[in-house]
Amino acid sequence: MIWPTSSCTGNIQHRRPQRSSGRSLTSAKIQTSHFVMHGSDNFEVSTSVITMLRGSVVFCGKEGECPRSHLRRFHELIDGIKINGVPADAIQLRYFPFTLEWLDTRPPGSITTFANLADKFLTRYHPLSKTADLQNQITHFAQDEDETIRDAWERYTSLFLKCPNHGFTDTFKVGTF
Repeated sequence: MIWPTSSCTGNIQHRRPQRSSGRSLTSAKIQTSHFVMHGSDNFEVSTSVITMLRGSVVFCGKEGECPRSHLRRFHELIDGIKINGVPADAIQLRYFPFTLEWLDTRPPGSITTFANLADKFLTRYHPLSKTADLQNQITHFAQDEDETIRDAWERYTSLFLKCPNHGFTDTFKVGTF
């Protein structure tokens, strides 16, 4: 089976999964040198889950893409997957690479947990300068002339979703709007 990979340039690329001989075509054993895997973390990944992830949560790092939204969507999809005896962290760590290409630049063995992976991902795609810019947009928020209150509120609250570590109190949020 060949899986389409995410293509940040618009070109379709294909990659053959590595799999052990004699295994079913519905699952493939994925090995990656980016992670430090433990015994319970060695499990077969589902090609249907990979297809679902590639079809709905692909992050390319383009302008306008929000890495925090990407992580949130990934969690929403992957939280329903349970494998007996396998920690949720291992499942997240194994499937997350299928949603982005950036991981290929990480040194071998440099990632040990999903929290570690998420932190490196956010550091790369949501630097402190971006947080400062979003905080500035929140502080100086104004409703556009032709914008309804509902649309302005949605735009305002979306800024907080893009910047969950904004540091503003609920009182400030309401007062600024």
